[in-house]
Amino acid sequence: MDNYDIDNLLKDIKPRLHKNYNGIFLTDEEVKILKIYGFDINKYSNIKELMFDLEEYLNETEVDELENVLYSLAEFNYYNNTTK
Repeated sequence: MDNYDIDNLLKDIKPRLHKNYNGIFLTDEEVKILKIYGFDINKYSNIKELMFDLEEYLNETEVDELENVLYSLAEFNYYNNTTK
């Protein structure tokens, strides 16, 4: 069996872990970005409300970081909340 450095493995995995905020799963980095732009993630009761507000904000200004968060949310929403 290969020897693995558990600390390095956890360091690589940790940024991809998601935390649940009222049913919305976000990484620590996504939370940080949303807070920078004034989005209070605790006020949203579902992912669609947050996505709507992000789209509205992005209609007024172009912010690559927020576009990436919106893309990530849309992808998560599609794969987890769409009936297939």
